[in-house]
Order: sequence, then structure tokens, then C-alpha cells
Amino acid sequence: VKRNFYGNDLPYRTTKAILPFFKAHAIDSILITFDKGKRAVRQACDRLGARYFDTIETDLPAKVKDRYVLDC
Repeated sequence: VKRNFYGNDLPYRTTKAILPFFKAHAIDSILITFDKGKRAVRQACDRLGARYFDTIETDLPAKVKDRYVLDC
């Protein structure tokens, strides 16, 4: 997300908007994976009621990722 969109609550709003799609397709839960330290995404997960799952290391440039599970 470009910096001029920061502060618009996009992680929360986009996840909230897509939840009816998941429910309509009988998806019980989703795994949200994001770069460790991305405060806006972590706060969105907290607001949505997602629960911390684990932290993983990857070969990607941002090596450490947090994962949360959100029940739909």
C-alpha cells in the first residue's frame, strides 16, 4: 500500500468487506499472513477477533511473518 493510503484503515476495511464472500462459499476460517511488525495489519486482526496462530521464517525478503486465524 502506498504511503498516501496509510491511516485509512484499509487492512480492517478490506477484510471486513470480503467476509461475506467467504461465508457464502462455506469457508469456516482464513489464515492471515503478514510481515512481522506491520502494526496496521496486526491491529486489524485484533479488531476482527482473529487469534494469533504462529510466527514463521521464510526465504522472502521480509523473512519473518506473523500468522493469525480468523473465523468467518
